[in-house]
Amino acid sequence: MGVDIRIEEVNALGRSLAGRPHFAKLMVDKGIVPNIQEAFRRYLDESAPGYVDREEPLLEEAIQRVNDGGGISSLAHPVRLGKRNHDEEERLIGKLAEAGLQALEAYHSDHTASDSARYVALARKYGMKVTGGSDFHGGNKPSIRLGVGSGHLNISMRVLEDLLA
Repeated sequence: MGVDIRIEEVNALGRSLAGRPHFAKLMVDKGIVPNIQEAFRRYLDESAPGYVDREEPLLEEAIQRVNDGGGISSLAHPVRLGKRNHDEEERLIGKLAEAGLQALEAYHSDHTASDSARYVALARKYGMKVTGGSDFHGGNKPSIRLGVGSGHLNISMRVLEDLLA
């Protein structure tokens, strides 16, 4: 795409966890874009021309790895699954629950109140815990504040208490 960035430069920023935010920061530092949001909009967002799918384990394998490692496997921001049909979305969530998924993120900055209610109901239906998060990523997402999200998020302490139980 005519952007002068070398993977070594990105790895120097992100070390073993280099990803799109590190590419974005490098683009800002080099004056290619004015800010991180523009780097994502023009090059790195899922719908941008520079986006590349990363190699990841299958969801079922990832769930098993998290569970085997003593973690709580949770599907983050399910509204981003791209399933506009709620029945199709529920079938996928049910399949993941059968594979051992332990929790579903119901509370997220991208979720409307009705999204959250739907995900709480699905978590209950499939015997999963509920999780939530602001999606805070520091300077990479300046419109999202730590613990507050995009302004409408309100996650009850009960969510954490249920997870700890």
